[in-house]
Amino acid sequence: MKRGVFIIVGVVFLILFTAIVLIAGRGPKTATPSAVTLKVYAPFDEKVIYEAMGKAFLANRPNSKLEFHFVKKDNAKDYEAAVVDEIASGKGPDIWLVRNDWLGKHEGKLVSMPATLSWSSSKKVTNEQALKNIFGDRVLDQNSVGGKVLGLPLSVDSLALYVNKSVLDQLTRAFNETNDPRQEMFREYPKTWTTVEEWNRVLTQRTGATFSRSGVAMGTLENTYAPTDLFQALLYQKGGQLYDPTTRQPVLHVAQESGRVAGQDALDFTKSFSQPGDKNYSWNTTMGDPAKAFVDGKLVMMVGYSSLRKQIFDLNKDFTNYYVAPLPQQQEQRLPTDTRVDYAAYWTHVVPRTSANPDLAWEFIKYLTNLETQRYYTEQTLKPVLGQLGEVDSPKNESLPNPKVFVTQVLNAPTLYKPEWLFVEETLQTMLRAVFKGEHTSQTGIDTAAETLKKGRQ
Repeated sequence: MKRGVFIIVGVVFLILFTAIVLIAGRGPKTATPSAVTLKVYAPFDEKVIYEAMGKAFLANRPNSKLEFHFVKKDNAKDYEAAVVDEIASGKGPDIWLVRNDWLGKHEGKLVSMPATLSWSSSKKVTNEQALKNIFGDRVLDQNSVGGKVLGLPLSVDSLALYVNKSVLDQLTRAFNETNDPRQEMFREYPKTWTTVEEWNRVLTQRTGATFSRSGVAMGTLENTYAPTDLFQALLYQKGGQLYDPTTRQPVLHVAQESGRVAGQDALDFTKSFSQPGDKNYSWNTTMGDPAKAFVDGKLVMMVGYSSLRKQIFDLNKDFTNYYVAPLPQQQEQRLPTDTRVDYAAYWTHVVPRTSANPDLAWEFIKYLTNLETQRYYTEQTLKPVLGQLGEVDSPKNESLPNPKVFVTQVLNAPTLYKPEWLFVEETLQTMLRAVFKGEHTSQTGIDTAAETLKKGRQ
């Protein structure tokens, strides 16, 4: 009797167990995480470098990968258009490299930095303070619109003054031999534009409109580096600006408290170097490429970004007797409280709203700001990185000047609000061309440009 009961119980148990297994087999299975591809679009070919940086980031994300797209175009306008088309088609990037003065135009297309992204490992340091410790107030402002951080850079850059020391050394020796009092003139780099003018008049050698040596390359649109950027740098140094940051209306033509129009003064100063008959006359289009003139000893000073170092190196690998000085100012900075005004332009990482992985994209952008990543990037590219402000050494390369000056100046640069960067660029180019060629006075040029910018806001 007991044996029969055991058999019945066993059969029932077996039936129930089989049913449970079958039901469980039909039930929901544990979901396998879907593959994630983080796409980065950039205007320069750094695929190997980004993939190497991404390898450590993705080490704990085995189902994720980084895909770098080099968008090869001849200019920034075509690069921007190509990526915008990709975004519109839904095939675009998760991370897009844009210039910092493009943020005003594209703010509606971008995902701002998530408030949940942690920048501090200490409870005593707030997220906001940790961000400021890494980037500083100015860099955060340069990458923000309406109080929201829209992008963050890996490399930064600014305008600085290139000086051909080889020519200065030759001239100093000549002055010494004749006991010329100007033998002490070139011991320090020119800290103000007034000193640049003084140097220029001594350095420039010409017969009529033909220069055997030019003191400084300024005042032309065709063969001056970044002429619109240089104009804007002077505009801000003189107390002006393109747009009011609050109203976002053009104020290029508005007079300062002194009663002078900063834009007009900036134009007058810039064009003086290309005007025959002016005491500053030192440059014209017949001088050709300024980098080549610089290497050949026919040009002593020019303003440019850090990329100009590589251009000089490519022209003549043996030419190293030059230095890069901070951008000259309106007045010499004698006290720590004296304010410098520099001009920054660089590429920053942003996340489009069309990204399928915005949080992961922002985590990667944050990862790019750590010191080890920055150290690797600057070693591979020789580009200036923000970490060089004290914690990332400049790469050792005797042929290229230390890029640190380009980095430190970024912290003194204003935020560049432009509702449409290309429209602004073309407007300024038209203004410079008309004024440099004598078709407009500086006042007419400024007024016309301001009116054009106004219409562009309507």
